[in-house]
Amino acid sequence: MTTTTTTRSILSLALLGSSLAACGVNELPVYRSQIHSVTVAAVVTDSAELSIADPAVVSDPNAQTPADAANAAMESYIITSLSQRVRSQLDPRLVERSFGDRFAPDVSRGTGWALAGSDAAADARVVAEVDGFGLDVDELGRATVYFRMSARAWFNTSDRLIYESWSSHEVPLVLDPYAAPYVSYGDDPSELAAERAYNLMLLDDVSGPELRAMVLDAARDAAAVLARQLVEASWE
Repeated sequence: MTTTTTTRSILSLALLGSSLAACGVNELPVYRSQIHSVTVAAVVTDSAELSIADPAVVSDPNAQTPADAANAAMESYIITSLSQRVRSQLDPRLVERSFGDRFAPDVSRGTGWALAGSDAAADARVVAEVDGFGLDVDELGRATVYFRMSARAWFNTSDRLIYESWSSHEVPLVLDPYAAPYVSYGDDPSELAAERAYNLMLLDDVSGPELRAMVLDAARDAAAVLARQLVEASWE
């Protein structure tokens, strides 16, 4: 399938994502006055993941028409191609760099702590870890970029863990902002199949570099969310 200039020009990330967070340890307010400089690191521990949900309606294989078989073959081709782009384009090291480039400055700006060059020169160290990221495609072929992440901070003098939180963050990919708003088709098989096919074809039009750019943007968005959670916790 050929990627068109028109499709490329309207690819974007949704402005609003959704996040879930839990805090296991928070002693940042207690140690805040003793912290003047920190080291901040970001780590991505695994490769990109791809999850594709089954169609909302699965046709009876014994009652398939030639058109059904052709559609299934096309969907298989699109998913295989998308899997290859995920493997080849979403380098964890690039995600790690994008995440860290946003996380560290946001933590420093929000807390007023200076970024130190080494642990020896810092009062505390902060580590952000992404232990899972990738694309999730739902039953109707709508794609979301997601991140599972955590933040931890240690007070260097005593090597005491003073902060620990876990978060999940996701941002939908908006591939056609001019399309009509999503409408529930109930259980109409043909309408559900058409919606999934349309969304998957839009995904197939996303080139490897475009996919990489969108995921790196989402990584910076997720890093900002995680940094904001840590900064807010430091003032509690």
